[in-house]
Amino acid sequence: MGSEAIDQGVPGASPRYLPIAEHGLIGDLRSVALVGTDGTIDWYCPTRFDAPALFAALLDAERGGHFSLSCRTASRPRQLYLPDTNILVTRFLAAESVGEVIDFMVPETSGTAAPRDLLVRRANAVRGRATFELACHPAFDYGRAPHTVDVVEGVGAVFTSPAGRAVLRSPVPLKAENGGVGATFTLEQGEQVDFELEWQGEVRPLVLQELVRSAMHLLAPEFAKRSVSAQFDATAQAPVRVQADAVALEQIVHNLLMNALQALELVPAPERRLAVSVGRNGQEGVLTITDNGRGISPEAFPRLFEPFFSTREGGLGLGLSLSETLASGMGGSLSAANVPPHGARFTLALPLVARPAEHAA
Repeated sequence: MGSEAIDQGVPGASPRYLPIAEHGLIGDLRSVALVGTDGTIDWYCPTRFDAPALFAALLDAERGGHFSLSCRTASRPRQLYLPDTNILVTRFLAAESVGEVIDFMVPETSGTAAPRDLLVRRANAVRGRATFELACHPAFDYGRAPHTVDVVEGVGAVFTSPAGRAVLRSPVPLKAENGGVGATFTLEQGEQVDFELEWQGEVRPLVLQELVRSAMHLLAPEFAKRSVSAQFDATAQAPVRVQADAVALEQIVHNLLMNALQALELVPAPERRLAVSVGRNGQEGVLTITDNGRGISPEAFPRLFEPFFSTREGGLGLGLSLSETLASGMGGSLSAANVPPHGARFTLALPLVARPAEHAA
C-alpha cells in the first residue's frame, strides 16, 4: 500500500488511507488496535494478534470496517501518550474549542479472571463546546462474515455474526446506519462520555444477588487471608433483576470488593467491617459496599474514577475507573461517599428489568 494517502475525491475530506506513521497503538498484552490521527480505529483483531479482524479499513476502506470518534475541527489533530502509559490521546484543536479522544484497552493482570477483550474510547471537551461524531461499522472476519445490528435502548448496540459478537455500550443514543451505528453529540467544557466495545459481550437480565454471591465466593481466599467477614444476606429480599452484561457486572463487583478489602489493610484485624447490601431505588437496582477503613481523602476524591490514578504504591489505578466506565455503559452509575465516623461506601445503580406485570396492559 505504501505511505501515500489516497484521497476520497471530496474537497477537505480526510485521506481514505492514513500513512502508518499517522497511527497510535494501544493494546492489552494479547492484541492491539491502531488509532489514526483522525480518530479512526482502522485495525483491530479481538482476543489475539492473529485473530480475524473486526476492523480492517487499513486494508480496505470500503469493506474492512472501522470505528471512528472525532471532534469537528479545521486544524490537524495531534496524538500523544499519557506519561508512562499506553493511554493514547488524540487532540482536536479548533478556534473556539479543544476536544480529546482518549483510547485504551484493558489488560487482565490478576491471573484469576477471564480476559475482557475490552476497548474503551472517551470523548472529552477540554475547552469550549465540542461536537463529536461517532461511527462504528464492524466487518467480522475481514468483512467475509455477515452480521446484524441491534440498537438496545439504555445499552448501545449489539453486533452479531457467525464469527462472534461485539457489544458497543454508549451513553448517547445511537442510530443504525449501513450495517453499523452512528451518533453526533455535543459536550460542554469539562464534560466527558465513555464508549466501550467488548468482544463476546452479553446483554441480558441478571439477578444482582447471585452475581454478588458468586463474586464473594471467588474472593473467599482473600477474605480469609485478610481476616474479613463480610455481612451479606442474599435472601433478605426478592431477587433484584437488572439489565446488564454478566462479565462486566462481575468485574465491577470484584473490583469494588477488592477495593474495600484493600481499604481495610490499615485497620486492626478484629475491627475490620465490610457490609454488602442489594436493594431497589425507583427504577434502579442498587448495590452498596461499605467498609470501615480510613475513608477517601479530600485530595483523592476528585480523581477517584480517573484512569491510572491510585493511592496505593504500585497500584495500576484501573479498577475504579474501569468500574465506572462499565456501569455508565450499561445505563447505570457508580458513586462514592465517606461514611462517618470513618470508612467509605460505594454505590452501584443499574436499570431494573421491567416486571412481567408491567408489560400487561
